[in-house]
Amino acid sequence: MVFGIIFFALIFGVFGFGYVYNSRESKFAEAIAYYRQGDLVRALEIFKKFVLARPGDMRVRRYLADIYCEQGEYISSLKECIGITVNKYSTFREKADAYALMSQIYIIQEMFEKAAKIAIEGFKLDPKNAKIHYQLGRVYQVTEKMKPAIKEYNLVLSVDR
Repeated sequence: MVFGIIFFALIFGVFGFGYVYNSRESKFAEAIAYYRQGDLVRALEIFKKFVLARPGDMRVRRYLADIYCEQGEYISSLKECIGITVNKYSTFREKADAYALMSQIYIIQEMFEKAAKIAIEGFKLDPKNAKIHYQLGRVYQVTEKMKPAIKEYNLVLSVDR
């Protein structure tokens, strides 16, 4: 009898954990689908709930940063990006991508010097990151430095193949 109760508890616990994990991952996939369809409000709602359950998940933080940026909430986007860059579990690529988005935001706000500095920080982490080269190219282009802009855009084409 005791063995049966213990066995049931173990089985229920394993399946219960699996169900929670799978439901989280399916919610994550659902949020990505909404994001790709352009339904940013629904995607944002799900991602916010997801990040409460898994605050260290950098994938969610990156989607949140992208959504905030697309909605013009640049401060919120920058906060998510900074969170990615200071997290010790973020990969160099994740950090470099966050720096690229931060650079993009500063370009939108016409803070070109800051955009260039941020892009260079990302470049130090991942020199082959096409997003970083693209943002540097944009900075050089809008500041009318065409030779460096062309160089960066050519690097985007060579790296992104």
